[in-house]
Amino acid sequence: MVSGSEAYVGEYLGTFPEATVSHGNCVFGGTEYVCTHPDVQAKIKEQCKLTKHRPKKIYTDMLSNAEDERTCPRNVKQVQNISAAVMAELIADNKTVTNNLADTVCASSGQ
Repeated sequence: MVSGSEAYVGEYLGTFPEATVSHGNCVFGGTEYVCTHPDVQAKIKEQCKLTKHRPKKIYTDMLSNAEDERTCPRNVKQVQNISAAVMAELIADNKTVTNNLADTVCASSGQ
C-alpha cells in the first residue's frame, strides 16, 4: 500500500498466460472470458430503450454494423440480460407498462 494516497495505479509487467480457463460457474467451458467494454453495454441499453426490438434483432444488427469484435455484444444472452434489466427499470419507474392487458388498462385509467 502506498502511504499518503487513497488510490494508485499499477502496471503489470510480464507476459499474458497463453492458456486461460473459464471461471467455475461457466456452463460451456473452453471459451476465453473477455469483459465487454462499457460503451458496448451502454449501446445495447440505448438500443433496447429506443428501438424496442427483440434482443435477437438488436444482437444481429449490432453484429453486422460492428467495426471489429470489441465493439459488438458477446452473444444473444448478454443482450437478453441487458434488455430484461432495462425493461425492469422502466416498469419500476412507471415509464412503461408490461404486456399484461390488465396492467395496461390500469395504467391508462390512472389507477
